[in-house]
Amino acid sequence: MKMLIGGSLEDKENKLNVTNPYDNSIIDTVPLGSLQDTKRAILAAYDAKKVMESLSSRRISQLLYDIYQELSGKLDEFARLMTLETGKPIRDSKVEMTRSLDTILLSAEESKRIYGETVPVDAGLAGEDAIGFTIRIPVGVVSAITPFNYPVNLALHKIAPAIAAKNTVVFKPSSQAPLTAMKLAELMDSHLPDGAVNCLTGKRGVDWR
Repeated sequence: MKMLIGGSLEDKENKLNVTNPYDNSIIDTVPLGSLQDTKRAILAAYDAKKVMESLSSRRISQLLYDIYQELSGKLDEFARLMTLETGKPIRDSKVEMTRSLDTILLSAEESKRIYGETVPVDAGLAGEDAIGFTIRIPVGVVSAITPFNYPVNLALHKIAPAIAAKNTVVFKPSSQAPLTAMKLAELMDSHLPDGAVNCLTGKRGVDWR
């Protein structure tokens, strides 16, 4: 599989084998990303920030619902791949995918309820005939790093709320089980603006120069 940077899938000459922990067979390979790849992903996420901020809460919610609908139709496909790369029983992989769908639904709903608040300021003399209020604004670019044991649901616990709040994401899945997470990033990217979700692959100990 390939990395996702700024809406484009990218490969590298140097690769990492992803193996089945049951029999050590090679399932697939993923690129070994570099420091330069990381910088480009951050810039892509930064460039997508304004596009995300310009979308209405209703539109963000609908995009997340669309992602939910597509992922619902591919639950078994994701579960099989998850079992291959993590070694967990297929039953458990299906449970994780079901929980993942709930995570997206909750984020889709909450995207319409990111409220500020009003603050009474007339307790003091200077606050007479005045009102204070707060609004919530996107942080901007969010970094997300996830472990191998729940490769989709833990990824969505970070990515889906960030998208719901109109942020963009640079995502690094575990090198032990990156495939379902990468597949998730591709699916989300097909619905979101380019650069809203970026997915890098690599491992500790790699020369990141």
